[in-house]
Formats: sequence, C-alpha cells, structure tokens
Amino acid sequence: MSAQVTAQGAARVALLLLAANLLPLLAGCGQLRSIDERAMVTGVALDRGEKPGTVQVMLQWYHGGEPAQASTGGGGGGAASVLLANRAGEGTGIADAVGAIQSRTDRQFNFGVTQVILVSEELAHEGVAPYLDYLWRKPEFSQLAQIIVVQGKASKMLEAGGPSGTAFRLYQYSLTARAAAAGSVPIPFWRFLSLSYAKVQDPWAPLLALEKGHFASVGTAVFRGDRMTGALGRSQTACLSWILHVAGFQDITTAVPGSGVPLSLHVQSTSVRQSIDQQGIAHLRLVLGTQVQEGYGVNLSTADLQSLEGAAAQTALSDVQSAVQGLQAASSDVVGFGERLRERSPQATENWSASFARMPVAVEVTVHIRTGGRAA
Repeated sequence: MSAQVTAQGAARVALLLLAANLLPLLAGCGQLRSIDERAMVTGVALDRGEKPGTVQVMLQWYHGGEPAQASTGGGGGGAASVLLANRAGEGTGIADAVGAIQSRTDRQFNFGVTQVILVSEELAHEGVAPYLDYLWRKPEFSQLAQIIVVQGKASKMLEAGGPSGTAFRLYQYSLTARAAAAGSVPIPFWRFLSLSYAKVQDPWAPLLALEKGHFASVGTAVFRGDRMTGALGRSQTACLSWILHVAGFQDITTAVPGSGVPLSLHVQSTSVRQSIDQQGIAHLRLVLGTQVQEGYGVNLSTADLQSLEGAAAQTALSDVQSAVQGLQAASSDVVGFGERLRERSPQATENWSASFARMPVAVEVTVHIRTGGRAA
C-alpha cells in the first residue's frame, strides 16, 4: 500500500514539474503575431546619417490586412492604394536606426522576404560588415537577397520604384538579360558576406545609379574585405561576368573580315583557369563559347570564321586586361588568384592585397564560334 502511494506521489510531482516547464512556452505563444500584424520587409537602404557617426536606414515593406500610409523619412505622406511603406530612421548603428522606425509602427518587422540591400557608395567605402552582420543574425533573413551599391543616396533609389515597390523591381532587374548586358554582375547576400571575411578573395556588387527617375547599371563596385576600394566600368564588368561564370548575355563586338561590318558575338559559355607559377606570375586563361548574332545573313567560310574568332579574341583580350588592371588598382582579388596560391603555399598569401596589386598577370583569351556558314 505504501509503495502504491509513493508511486502516485512521484507521478504527481513529475506532472507538476512538466506543467511548470510548459508555462513559459504557453505565455510566449500569446505574444505571437499573425501575418496581418507584421511588416514584411522587402528592401533595406543604408546611407551615412546626417549626424557624424550615425547611419540612416530606410525599410520598404508590405503590410498585410490594410492599406499602408506611404511615407518617407518616418513621417508625412498621404493614403496609398497599395500595401507599401517606406520609412527611415537614424541611429549610431543599424539596430538603433531600425528601432527608431519600429517605434513609429505597431507592426513587427520580418526580414524573411527581403530581396535587396542597397548601400550608398559613400557608406560602402567606410565598410559594410557591421550592417550586414545585423541582418545575418536575423534567423528569418533571406540569404538570397541581392547586395547593390548605389551612386548617391540609397534611400532615394528605394523610393524611386513608386507604388509597385523598388525592391521587387530591382531584384528582378538584377537577374535579367538587360541588366547583364548593361554591365551588372549580381551577388547574393550570403556570398558577399562570406567573401568579405575571406583572406584571399574579395566580394563585388552591382553599381547602380538613378537616371531620370529610373535605375541604370553603371558597372561593378569591387571591395577589399568589406570596404569598397574601386569600380569597374561596364565593358570591364562584361569581362568580370565571364571570369565569374555569369555568362549568357554579354557580347563581343567585332567586325566581319573583309567588309568591316560590325558584328556581335553572344557569349554563351566560359571556361576559366587561373594560376600562379613558380616565378610569381599570375595566369588567367579564358575560353569563350560564342554564337553569331541573330539575323546576320552573310555566308561565312571556314577561313572567315577563323579570322573572326581571332579578331574577337583580340578585342576580348584587351577588355579582360583592362578589367584585371582595374582590380589590381583597387587591390581587390575578385578573380580568386589568391585561392590558387594558398593551395600551394599558404604563407605566400600573407598581406595578399598588396602582393596582388603588384603581381604581373598574363591573360590569354580564346574565342570559339559555335555556328558555321550562314548565321542563324
């Protein structure tokens, strides 16, 4: 009998302990918010703040459940017919700035659908790691968001999309043929952040500007660590896209042998090899698979195609050399030469950015045209 009572008492104690452990969880569930009470942030713009040592953050988000009041700078604005808001805040860090925005809305921010992070060129030169780390620590944050550097105010570009929302439009634009042809090489958040902490390879980001209210590709911002140290122009960016295997939309413009008629070759594939020999010379070998532009209706003989391949290779070689020189001037090893060297000699990559800037680089380019005779 006493053994049975003891067992029953132990069971009651265990049940009470279980209930005590579950109570905090039950209390937390009461604080959860429905989707209609959240602000789903689609875009983030980062600028230097007006006060020294501060940063300005603008968030663009879609509301759920009711129309938002479109506003900028944290106040004002009229009623909008779309579920979109742009709000800005300033603080000593990104957490303070976001907190200032949060204090003016009863909606809880969620970064799970963030598509773009816009960083002003001015702020990029100072270093962006502290701001990206804040977003990295958000458990719901989308690692596929695109990093974009903006000439001028990043907040102005975030506002430029109008009722349809800049974030979505920029995200789509950065992945299209039009952006690539204009000189844009996209990079997702996770890769940018990982390269910004790497010792021997550096990140990059598309460089965009506002032109008459519309965004346009300017080229590529290149970094050393998390600090922007230079920029490549649009033709140099085309070459960078080949090296980084972002091919498919870039063209090589050359001339038809004999006639001198301008002709574009679409780059459809790339093969890249980079290495550093025992004499300390870096080698970059590119093989570009191309196709003659559509609509070109002149018969090309085998000799014509070989001559055209040679002319295109010379044109591409000059552009690639210019791109490499631009990277060296910025001490930014976006190509990844340092990775090849570290595989053989880890000690040789100490103070790598300075070594890369002085290193001789030999570039070889081969062009193959995949259509013969009459172009498609």
